[in-house]
Amino acid sequence: MAWKLIFIFLSACPGASPLSIFQPPSIQAQEGGSVSLSCLFNISQEGPAIGFATWYLDVVAPDREVNNKTLEFRGRLEGSDQAQFLWDRLIELRIRDIRVSDAGLYLCKVEILGSGSGTGEGTKLVVKEDLGSPWPKVFPLFLRAALYIFSLAFVVIGTTLYYKRQVAITKGHQSTLLPRTSQENPSKPPATP
Repeated sequence: MAWKLIFIFLSACPGASPLSIFQPPSIQAQEGGSVSLSCLFNISQEGPAIGFATWYLDVVAPDREVNNKTLEFRGRLEGSDQAQFLWDRLIELRIRDIRVSDAGLYLCKVEILGSGSGTGEGTKLVVKEDLGSPWPKVFPLFLRAALYIFSLAFVVIGTTLYYKRQVAITKGHQSTLLPRTSQENPSKPPATP
C-alpha cells in the first residue's frame, strides 16, 4: 500500500511524463476456450517502466477487479511477465476456460512511477456460446441404452435356453416313467391279457 502512495505522489509531481494507453476495442472468444487481452502503454521516459497494472471488468472499482483471488476467475487467469511490462510496455491478461459470464468490457489501468496513471478505453470481450454438435453430449446416453438392451437380450435368451433345457430334461424323465409299449405306438391301445 505504501508503494502505491509513493507512485501517486511522484506521478502528481509537475514535469511528469504523459502516459497513453491503448487497448483493442473488441475481441471474440469461444466458450470453453481461452483468450488473451492486451494493453499497450506509452511513456516518454527512457528505460524500464516501473509501475503496475490492474484489470477491471465493466467499471474501475475495487469490487470489479479481475484477478485470481475473485471467485469467478479463480485459477483461470495468467498475466504477462514482468519483462514485457518493464521493456515492451505490454500488459496481457489470459483467461482460460472462457464462460459466457466472462463477457464484458475489460479496462486496463496502468500506474507508472514518474508518469502518473491512466486507464484504457477498454476491450469488449464477446463470448460465443459453444452450441457444438449434440452427438458428443448424447453419445453416452446411446451407449448406456445399447448396454441395457444388450444386457436385457442376454438375460432373455439365457432364461429361454435354460427353461427349454429344463423342459427337455423333464420330458426325458417322463418318458422313462411311461411303459415301453405306450412309447412304441401311442395310437394303439395297450394289449389286454
